[in-house]
Amino acid sequence: MNEKPTPTTPEIPPAGTTPHNLPPGIKVYERPQRRTMPLWLSLGLLLVLAVLVWFAYQAFF
Repeated sequence: MNEKPTPTTPEIPPAGTTPHNLPPGIKVYERPQRRTMPLWLSLGLLLVLAVLVWFAYQAFF
């Protein structure tokens, strides 16, 4: 008499597959892996920029 109600949430399809409620040909949007800049490269560029600003400051003032 005390039956559990069936859950209404649909199963989450694995990434790269098409869920059944979409027409065929439409893929689920996967977020592309964004290539992040390495930390040493960003720190090096920051250091170079700081040195250039320092030399420009020395030249003008």
